[in-house]
Amino acid sequence: MPTPSLLSLPVAILQHTPLWVWPLLIYLVVMGLRAAQDRSVALMRPLILPAVFLMISLSSGAMLTHPVTALFWLVGLVCGGGIGVPVARRTDLRVLPDGRLQLPGEWLTLCLTLTIFTARFASGAIGSMAPAAMASVAVGGTLSLIVGICSGLFLGRGIGLVLRALRQSAQPA
Repeated sequence: MPTPSLLSLPVAILQHTPLWVWPLLIYLVVMGLRAAQDRSVALMRPLILPAVFLMISLSSGAMLTHPVTALFWLVGLVCGGGIGVPVARRTDLRVLPDGRLQLPGEWLTLCLTLTIFTARFASGAIGSMAPAAMASVAVGGTLSLIVGICSGLFLGRGIGLVLRALRQSAQPA
């Protein structure tokens, strides 16, 4: 019986990946690279992508089916949010006269989106190849915790930036 090649598993995963995943990955990389540039955005813009990722993580059926993995996700979300707000405090933020925010370039958006993407991709791959492994607390819990932390950090930072901007714009010049 021939032994499988070391590359057979990654090749099989790539062959069975839905085609829509690749444009999504390209979009996330482009958005992350844009965030690495100084930019001016609408006041609520720092909340849009984190809210989308929060909804995506809530729809992660495989990660949230077991009560313990759902708890891991929730703990990660709260801890990540607790980290995200102080990150926002350290961000150089200016409210422009037209109410838009001037934000410095940063790499955190790219890192968070790719980490969430990778965890969700792994969840899907493991869930289709070894559903019992995905149902285990060790695997499902770890991936849920990762997605929760990243989603929480992303959302906490967005909330922190918007609240700082609102406070700055409310102060008399």
